[in-house]
Amino acid sequence: MIIAKPAAINGGLVNEILAIIEASGLKIIGLKAEVLDVHHLEKDLHKEKDSSKKKLLEEAARIPSVLIAVEGSTAVAVGKKIKEKYDWKVHVSASEEVGKYEITRFFKENELFDYNKVGDLLEKMDLREKDFKGNFR
Repeated sequence: MIIAKPAAINGGLVNEILAIIEASGLKIIGLKAEVLDVHHLEKDLHKEKDSSKKKLLEEAARIPSVLIAVEGSTAVAVGKKIKEKYDWKVHVSASEEVGKYEITRFFKENELFDYNKVGDLLEKMDLREKDFKGNFR
């Protein structure tokens, strides 16, 4: 599980993160944007006296995160590379077990998809994309 935090959204990094995931061969089984519980921001809001800073904190609390549920044998390793590159702007699951737990925490069953990638299907049928006139993309 990979979460692109609001800082990644503001930095225009979501496409880069998705490109890394896709290039690695991982399967994206869930993808959504949602405002996460930001209790630490809410605490700061209650303490803040300066109205301009308070307004900035209120705005920050409305910026969504992008939640990306991935599947594949290299998911943890790819997650670590993403974490190294984007540091605090992302959250990645520390292990496969944690990833499974986080996916069930953040995604409803009907928000997850079980499918075969076209390349996997063709491989199972011992075919290649070039064997077809149509474009799969």
